Amino acid sequence: MQTICPNCQRNLNLSEVQQTKVKAALAALPPGRTLKLGCPHCKKPMELQGDGSLAGQGGGPSPAKSPLDPPRPPDLEWLKKGEYTEREILEDIPQVMILMAEGDKRKLVDEAFSAMGFKTHFPATAAAALEEMRFVSYAGVVLHSRFEGDSLEQSTLHAHLTGLPMRQRRYILYMLIGPEFRTMYDLEALACSANTVINEEELPHLDVILKKAMHDYEIFYAPYMEALKEYGKK
Repeated sequence: MQTICPNCQRNLNLSEVQQTKVKAALAALPPGRTLKLGCPHCKKPMELQGDGSLAGQGGGPSPAKSPLDPPRPPDLEWLKKGEYTEREILEDIPQVMILMAEGDKRKLVDEAFSAMGFKTHFPATAAAALEEMRFVSYAGVVLHSRFEGDSLEQSTLHAHLTGLPMRQRRYILYMLIGPEFRTMYDLEALACSANTVINEEELPHLDVILKKAMHDYEIFYAPYMEALKEYGKK
């Protein structure tokens, strides 16, 4: 008998008494008729055939799937054919855009993110960075306040990131680096619409700072993200 709602994909969790009643009702169905049930979670209707399967679907009863059932093994057809491209591989790896002048400081940032499993990118110009952000979903963006001129106020990248709608912005860990910032000062980060600010003199300790910043990001956003998922929104 169908045990998962075809609309919300949640387990119906019918009690033994309810299952007995449904089975009895199915057994009493005239040929060609269906039994209508309402999902206790999403309240949307479903129709069952006499054999307990969903109306409009062939075959016998849908097999019950327990939340504890292990996932199916991955399809390795791509491995046999050698068709898994570098682009597809990169899509599975969280990526971070680092917008800093080349040098020792950028190297420290690169090493800290790479050690945590991120793929790093270094656009040479603001225009190139903006073009990339049109097509790639970055998990993080690191911007030095002097990447475009003498101050953050002159940065088109900063203006773009702070102007993003929240449905996009909340999925990006935005970090600002510069000589004017006080590391991990939340009030300053809030004033700059960033998740974290870091003084460039603290970059030798970026591995620890980054772990703390990501932990704070998860604590702040995780409950909200879960609530969005419950309502079927990303």
